[in-house]
Amino acid sequence: TPTVSSTNNIQYITISTLGNAADFGDATSDTENRGACSNSVRGIHGNFGSPVSTLDYGTIATLGNLVEFGDLTRDHSYIAATASSTRGIFAGGGPDVDTIDYVQIMSTGNAVDFGDLTNARRLAMGLSNGHGGLG
Repeated sequence: TPTVSSTNNIQYITISTLGNAADFGDATSDTENRGACSNSVRGIHGNFGSPVSTLDYGTIATLGNLVEFGDLTRDHSYIAATASSTRGIFAGGGPDVDTIDYVQIMSTGNAVDFGDLTNARRLAMGLSNGHGGLG
């Protein structure tokens, strides 16, 4: 039976090798079921909070604690995230959120309203691809 617990621990694996996960650092707060996305340099992690959800970032090539990045446009839980090389997208969430936000990954600052989903969704997933270095 799965259990739900909040933690601020961040772990990583080296994809090209076999082995267990290792400690990367800590997020700025305990979280569960939050969206995360990255480009090749920086990873962005969403935190549930009130009155708005915050975003943390960490530099992928270095281990260490995350740093607060900015805020989403509203409080989200169970949010989906995806990214291109330049922009991170956070969409949906609970309870009954249809908002899509975006952030410029390499600059710190608050998210901007991108648009709306066709329906409110939570526990969704996001995918993206890279195409020859085009952003």
